[in-house]
Amino acid sequence: MTDESPAIDQLLKNLDQAMLGDRHRLRRQLLELRKKPDEAKLAQWLERMQASCNLVTARRQSVPQIRYDDSLPIAAKRDEIKEALLKHQVLIIAGETGSGKTTQLPKICLEIGRGQHGLIGHTQPGGLPPAAWPAGSPKSWPRRWARWWATRCASRTRAIPAP
Repeated sequence: MTDESPAIDQLLKNLDQAMLGDRHRLRRQLLELRKKPDEAKLAQWLERMQASCNLVTARRQSVPQIRYDDSLPIAAKRDEIKEALLKHQVLIIAGETGSGKTTQLPKICLEIGRGQHGLIGHTQPGGLPPAAWPAGSPKSWPRRWARWWATRCASRTRAIPAP
């Protein structure tokens, strides 16, 4: 290879077109190719990159037509939810049973382009059973436990206070 650094730099810039789960590995491999150029390995890398980009394209093209049930409170708040999703990596939405959280939130995510490069994470309130809560009333809990993260470990769920 003769001075492939500019080409490698361009390939690095294109990594955002790949699946999220592939980006770290592809980046690491490409940086290694910059240090030790190898035509055969670069060809293999390009095939893997193309496969990842093809998957993104297929996912983008397979998004169904989105129809909201405007009688549901979550659907009525979709513009606010879209804005919040675009600003924040994690969003916690609470609502009454039957408000449309399970059915409408994935549609909102798809409409703003989520799910094309990776999965949409959507948990249910059952992920944090009362047995995992600290003893006492919420008023007696330490301030740092005001917000909770639920982490599922095998078949056991435990609550971890947010930093």
